[in-house]
Amino acid sequence: MISISKEKIEDELIAKTRMQSYNYTVIEAVLINLMMPFINYAFVFAFSSAPRMEGNKDIPLLAFLLTMQILTFRSLKKAYNEE
Repeated sequence: MISISKEKIEDELIAKTRMQSYNYTVIEAVLINLMMPFINYAFVFAFSSAPRMEGNKDIPLLAFLLTMQILTFRSLKKAYNEE
């Protein structure tokens, strides 16, 4: 509710700041989900006599989303710089 509520003065700066915060949040969530299997493995390795790596089926999807976002950003940035 708080993140989608409007400010008293809603201008371009507020809209840009809100969109940047959404973008950063999504990227952070993807990175955390990509790192979690390794963090879990480190804890299991530290506290278990028979550690094993358990896979997460979301990692390929998250890696694909992050890769596509980076490639799209670079191509858009290049297109805007050429104008």
